[in-house]
Amino acid sequence: MPIAELKKYELIVIVDPSSNEEAASKLQTQIKEVVTRHGGQVSETVPLGRRKLSYKIGKFAEGNYLQINFQAPASEIIGLKKALGLMESIIRFMVVQETVPLRNIRQVTEGGDSQKAEARDLEVSE
Repeated sequence: MPIAELKKYELIVIVDPSSNEEAASKLQTQIKEVVTRHGGQVSETVPLGRRKLSYKIGKFAEGNYLQINFQAPASEIIGLKKALGLMESIIRFMVVQETVPLRNIRQVTEGGDSQKAEARDLEVSE
């Protein structure tokens, strides 16, 4: 059986704001274990801190945000989402596949003329 290709993903998790430092650390460990159990490899974990939600989710107006970058086979993402959905202290989460940056897409679609693509990118970003 061939080994599945690992794709890069970003997971954003909103956690119950009433959880303390120890509970947040335990949750990070649990999430890493879930990713590993589904054939993934965590490359980076970034706590983004407490933020006000743009709208209430249940009884919560604030949440602690956590970003986790990982690699996993695409076939395992559905199982990963189901496992994350069962964790009680997670208010919301979103898994997004990292894609090719827009700059690289332009270079490929324009026949490889990278100087013109870079000039256009600079004009747009300024």
